[in-house]
Amino acid sequence: MKKLLSSICILRIGMSCFALDFSEEVAKAVNKIIPAKDIVIQVETPTYSETDTASQFSVYLKEVIEIALSDAEKELFNLDADRQSELFLSELKDSGVYEIDAEKWVQRKFPAGVLASTFMRQSDKVQIFFSYKQFAGNTKKSSVIFSAGSLRNMKYEPDNYELAKEIASDFMETENDMASDSFLITAAMLDEHNNLVDILHPNDTVRFMISTQKDAYIALLCIDANGDKNWLPVRDNFMRADEVKVFPDITGQVYKVVDGVYGAEQILVYASTSPAGLPAQDSGGTYNRGDIQQTSRSIMAVKQQSTEQYETNIFKITYTVMP
Repeated sequence: MKKLLSSICILRIGMSCFALDFSEEVAKAVNKIIPAKDIVIQVETPTYSETDTASQFSVYLKEVIEIALSDAEKELFNLDADRQSELFLSELKDSGVYEIDAEKWVQRKFPAGVLASTFMRQSDKVQIFFSYKQFAGNTKKSSVIFSAGSLRNMKYEPDNYELAKEIASDFMETENDMASDSFLITAAMLDEHNNLVDILHPNDTVRFMISTQKDAYIALLCIDANGDKNWLPVRDNFMRADEVKVFPDITGQVYKVVDGVYGAEQILVYASTSPAGLPAQDSGGTYNRGDIQQTSRSIMAVKQQSTEQYETNIFKITYTVMP
C-alpha cells in the first residue's frame, strides 16, 4: 500500500510540474511576440490547424494564454456585439468601410492586436504556433513543442476529426475557385448573451451577424458534426452593402444546438449580388467529399451561361460542439 501511495504522489507531482513547465513555456512564447507597449490584447480560441476547429485542448490552452497575459499585466479585450457591431472591427477596418471614432475607442480601449494560435499533433508530439497581429503594425510568430501524452491526456483533435479535415480542405479549394470573382463577406456567431462564441454545448441558442461589401442576397447552409446538411430558414435574404443583419430574422425562430452531436460544425454563408448566383436550397442529405466545391462550380456554371452580370462569394463560420 505504501508503494502504491508513493507512486500516486510521484505521478501527481510529475503532472503538476509538467503543467507548470508548460504554462511557463507558453508564457515565454506569447510574451516574446507581444510588444511591452501593447496592453489590451484580443485572444482568439486556439484551433487544430488542419481543421480550423476547437477541441478539449483549445479550452485549456486559451486559459493558459489568458493567465500568462494577465500575469504580464496585459488586459483581455472582450468583444461586445451590441456595441456598434464590434465583432466586425478587424475585417471592416481593413476593408476601409468602417470609420473609427478615435475618442470613443480610447475610452473603449480598442485592442492593440490579436493573438491567434493553432496546434497540430504529430505522433507523440504537439506543436503550437502563436501569431500576434497588431492592428497598426506587423505580425510576429513563435512556437512551442511538447509531449502529447504528458499533459493530462488531453484530446487534441475534434470528435469528428476526419470529417472536419475534409470540409476544411473542400472549402479552401472552393475559395481558390471563387477568389477572382468575389466580394467581402463578414460574419460571426453570437450566443444568447451577444458574446462572440466558437465553442458551444447542447441546447445553446445562437445567432449570426452578417455584413456584405455589396448589396447581396444570402443563403445559409449548416453542416453539423454528423455531416448532415440543412438550409437555415431566412425570412428576408436581401442585404444592403455594409449593413449588419442578424439571423434568424423570423419572429419566434431560434437556432439551437442539438444534443448528442459533438465535434466541428460549419455554417456556410453564400452571398451573391443576384438571386441567380445562389445555390439551389432544396437539397439536404449527408456531406460527401467535394460537396462544397461541386456546389460552387455549379454556381459558376450557371453564371457563365447567364447574360446577367453578378458577383458571388462564400464565407465559413466554424465552431465546435462539446458535451
